[in-house]
Amino acid sequence: MARWIVTGPPGAGKTTVLTRLAERGYAVVSEAARAEIAARRARGLPPRPDLQSFVRALLARDEAAWDGSGEGTVLFDRGLADTLGAALGLGLVDEDGVREALAQRPFETRALYFPPWAEIYHTDAERDQTWTEAVTVDAMVRRFYERFGIELLEIPRDTVDARAVRVAAIVGPP
Repeated sequence: MARWIVTGPPGAGKTTVLTRLAERGYAVVSEAARAEIAARRARGLPPRPDLQSFVRALLARDEAAWDGSGEGTVLFDRGLADTLGAALGLGLVDEDGVREALAQRPFETRALYFPPWAEIYHTDAERDQTWTEAVTVDAMVRRFYERFGIELLEIPRDTVDARAVRVAAIVGPP
């Protein structure tokens, strides 16, 4: 079983490439933040509660997604490690807590990293960050992965199909 994190800032093309890979038979777990925001909107709530509550909800979603991810190669759109980075930054967990959480629900020791890409960046119903905020998130993501010894394998800016081929070459068959 191989669980891969696909990470990077908002709007870098992760979800689009993962959708293409799902069409090709890969198991893909959707981003918890998008799901949480959509669920909150459907209940008539503001898209995001206070940041600590939001991150706690994402942790619960990410843990449940990992637990239910099944066998074979699974690609996570962001996933538990990204949410743990946010939780660490908010003081909801310490470094030992991050290590313990990742040991209980392990991923590959390398993550697929999509760099910021201004030309394709746009907001939508669930992505409400500005470009500047997206770049700030990128810096935090990279620092977190470096801090915990997870190598980032950059997926260069290219067409959706070329990026999907690159990801598939790294992770192997579905």
